[in-house]
This record gives sequence, structure tokens and C-alpha cells, in this order.
Amino acid sequence: MDGNKIKTANHAVFMLWMACVSFLISVLITRYDVFTGNQAIQIPLIHELMDRRAFPSDPFAAILPYYASMLWRVVAMLHIFFHLQPLLLGLFIARQLFVLYAAGRLAHAFMPGSRLAAMGAMLMLAFGPVPLVGSGTIFNNYFEQSGLCTGFLLMAAAAFIERKPLRWAVWMGIAFNVNILYGIYASVYFTAVTLAVARYRSQWKEWAKHAGVALLIALPTLWLALQSFSREASDSHLWMAASRARSAHHLMPLAWGNRNWFLFAFFFLLFSAAFYLYRKKHPEFGPFGLAWTGVCLFWVGLSFVAAYMLPSPKLLQLQPIRGTDIWYAPAGILLISLVADYAYRIVTHRPLRQQIWASALFVVSIAVWRVPVSIKHALSAFSIGLLMFVIYRLLIERGRSSRGAFSVFRTPSYSLALSCILPALILGIWLEKPRLSDDSFEAFAHPPEEKIEYRTARWAATHASYDSVFLTDPGWDQFRSIAERPIFVSWKDGTGLFWDRSFASEWIERLVALGIDYRQAKTTSGPLNRWLTESYRRLGDEDIWRLLRAYRIDYWVVDKKHSSCFPVVYQGARWKILRVSG
Repeated sequence: MDGNKIKTANHAVFMLWMACVSFLISVLITRYDVFTGNQAIQIPLIHELMDRRAFPSDPFAAILPYYASMLWRVVAMLHIFFHLQPLLLGLFIARQLFVLYAAGRLAHAFMPGSRLAAMGAMLMLAFGPVPLVGSGTIFNNYFEQSGLCTGFLLMAAAAFIERKPLRWAVWMGIAFNVNILYGIYASVYFTAVTLAVARYRSQWKEWAKHAGVALLIALPTLWLALQSFSREASDSHLWMAASRARSAHHLMPLAWGNRNWFLFAFFFLLFSAAFYLYRKKHPEFGPFGLAWTGVCLFWVGLSFVAAYMLPSPKLLQLQPIRGTDIWYAPAGILLISLVADYAYRIVTHRPLRQQIWASALFVVSIAVWRVPVSIKHALSAFSIGLLMFVIYRLLIERGRSSRGAFSVFRTPSYSLALSCILPALILGIWLEKPRLSDDSFEAFAHPPEEKIEYRTARWAATHASYDSVFLTDPGWDQFRSIAERPIFVSWKDGTGLFWDRSFASEWIERLVALGIDYRQAKTTSGPLNRWLTESYRRLGDEDIWRLLRAYRIDYWVVDKKHSSCFPVVYQGARWKILRVSG
């Protein structure tokens, strides 16, 4: 095997090693979660795709097939062979490893041969960065589509930087099928770079031809999206009001607060400053960074237009501000790659004091993308990551070296790692000791029993018929997913307005029937779930009799202390279930 092949093989082993290490760090920081977030949508969707009779008399379940993502069709097919929760756990592990590898792969495209850049990119994602505006998703602690799509888009970006159009087209086509919104956002970014950078602009016909390949691969989801987009609201003003109340965190720029906007502006300035300082060393990145940041500003501006100036259901359905999600990861990885290059040169030619400064700068370039960042998490993550980096070189790459295994400590990259590792290792292990000393599942995952509705929902899953309809607290997002039974309505169901605008009237009608005015969600003080629970607890027997005349309801979940004439069929520590039909 020639030298180039050995070098390539060693680099591949390093990338896989660091992906595994970064995965362990990510689990340590965020843990694995079940029955959380958008799984309130996706788990029922899987059951609905498996059996269209899964949730009878549930209007939200009826619109789930219009959810435009092929990913959940694939998961539903896999569910034929595997139980759902082990399947989701396996897919979560595979997704984490893939996205972390993709981050390192993009860093390699930016800075070929820089393992420090690849390590930094993976650690950045392992920290679980969260967009400051738009409440989007980059890399989170359960299996869902947006985080997976991030991996495909990072691979597409790497192929784009290396000017490999066919690979770019394949990755983009898959990304569209996973999350069509992220595919649309990314298309605008790549188009802007193609027009702004001369070497891409001169080959625009080649890129346009392969964009057609990407669209061909994306046809299944494009067809689903066309069906979804055609689902018009009977009253567009009602849809606008309901969407703004339910999803202000995705739609209304002023809902994110001055602090988040200040930090968002800080990242822009940081990104711009890095390009200015490196304008001579890496001139090829200037137009790329300018175009990438310019598109991000375009999505910000469009979000204000859609929300306040030219309000339109179709434009708001696009959720423009979430286009900034696509900016974060590539911008952060490029910044880390530039700092890694700078740090390497400092360690190679400068005295110890400047090496320490370079080490600190490298650490900050990674940690800054998670705001706020826990000192405990930062120290523990970097101590583990840097330690594994050195162990890799010591045991795998240098073990057979004629110069001896410990020659690793004389190379610049690993001197830089070691200059960070000792204080971080000591403090990180000390701060993480309380949780790691607990030899339990809870050290690495959120147990499902943490969900307030879990035990009640489990009773429903095992004792109620499949078509029984439950009236539950509208703030209990996950009851339908856990119980696998229809529910009357939940606040989370309002997410369905994004893929079926005609659902607005049904969702609002059911909330109003419970005495909940959705318009007050924007003005309520305190947590939203507390407001929903307080509104729900005001229901009495006379309200249930009124509801029974218009809707099917079989069971009513109430507080343990709630007084009612309906018979109790289950009683837990905090809640009880009343039979209200038959």
C-alpha cells in the first residue's frame, strides 16, 4: 500500500474514532430522551402509516398523512420488523454518529489534512448547539428529522466545497426527502454561493444540471409537499391568528427577545471578524462567507416581512426565520477550521505563552456556539475529547513508530491538545462526579417516567380499547404517543396547521369547547403549560355533558382531588381517569 493510501486510511480511522468519542460526549451532555418534542407528531404518524385505523375519531391523526417527509415512511416500514422504541434508539445512535462524522467531513473540506479542525467541528456538534432565533433544530437528544437532515446538508456542503456536483446532488436529494423546508433553505444558500464565487459561477451549467438530479431524487417528498400545500384554510385570517398564537416561536421575530437578537448579532460580527483577519491567508473563503451570511440575513428580513408587513399563510407556512438554522453549523465549522489552522501555526513556531493563548482560543471557538454553555459540561466534554484525541495517536498511529510511541507529544497538534487537557480533565471529572457516580440509566437518558402523563397513558394503552377517546390536559403533548389512543385535543396539535391549513377551524373549535381562548396564549404570564392546565382544571361535570352531546369522549383525565359524579376507573399518585361514556 502506497503512502497516500496509508494516509487516507489513517484519516478515515481517525474520523470514525472521533465520531464515536463525540457521540459519547453528546450523550453525556444532553442524554437521550423518549416521548419528547416532535415525537408527539412523529410517533402517531408512524402508527397511522402502519394502520390508517390507529386513531379513530381523532382529527389530528387524520391529517398526519399530509406530513411531507419520506423519513417516517421508511421508519414505518422498519417498524414492521422491530419494536418502535428500540428502533428509535438505534436510529438515534446511527444519526448521532453520522451527523458528527459529517461535521468532521465538512471541516476536512475546509481545511484538508487538519485533524484539529475535524475534532473541533465534531465537538461543536456534540455540545448540541441551539439556534438563537426561530427555535429550530441542529443536533438534539432524540431521533427526529431536522437533526438528521443537518447531517445530509453538511455532507452536501462538503461535496460542494470540494466541487463534486454528483455527490452534492445525491446528498441534497436525500436532505429534501428528510426535511423539505431545510432542503429549500439550503438550496437558496448554495445558489447564492454559486452566483457569488467565480469558480462556481463559471461552472453554473454543470451545477444546474446536477440540481435537476437532486430534484429528481426529491420527487417523492415534493409530491407530498404539493398535496400538503393544497390544503387551504377555509378562513385565512383565522389560520393566521391561530398560527401566531400556537407557533410564535417559529414565526414572530419579536417573540425571541432582545438578548437572543443581541447574541445573534454577536455571532455575525464574530464570523465577519474571522473572515477579515483571514482575508489574505484564505482569500477563497471570503466570497463564500459573504454569500452564506448574506442569505442568512435574507431569511431574517423575510421573516419580518412575512410576520408584519405582508402577512400571508403560504409565506408563513415556509417559516422563513428557520432558514437561519442552515447558517449555524457550516458557519461554526468554518470558524473553528480557521482557528484550528491559526492555533496549529502558533504551536509550531511560538513560545509556550502563545501556545496557551492559542489553545484557549480554540476551545472558545467550539464552546461559544452553545449559549448558554454550562461550565461543567464544557470542562467534562473537552477533557474527554482531548484525552481521547491523544490516546488515539498514542495507541493507534504512533504505536508502531520507530521513534517510539511517546513521539506523539512532540507534534504540534497534540501539544496543543495536551496544553488544554490537564486542568479540564481534573475539573471536568470532579464536576461530573455526582451524576456519573449514579450507576443508573438516568445518567445517560431521561427515563420516560419523567413525563407527567406517562403512567396515566400507560394505563390507557393496556386497559382501554383502541378506539377509546381520552380528554386530557391540552398541555400533555405526549399522551397520544405513549397511550397509542385518540385524544380530544392538545396544544401541540396546532403544529398541524403548518402542513394542513384546513385543520385550523377544527383545532380552534375543540380548544374553545374546553373554554380555552387560543388568543390569550400570547399574553399569558408564566409557563404556557401552567395556563393550559389551569384552564383545563376549570372543567366540571356539566361541561363534560355538554361536550358529550357534540363529540365522542370515553375517558376524562382529572386531578386526583377533582370531585365528579363519573366513576373512577384508574387512580395514580396525582391523576385519575373517569369513565364518561357508556
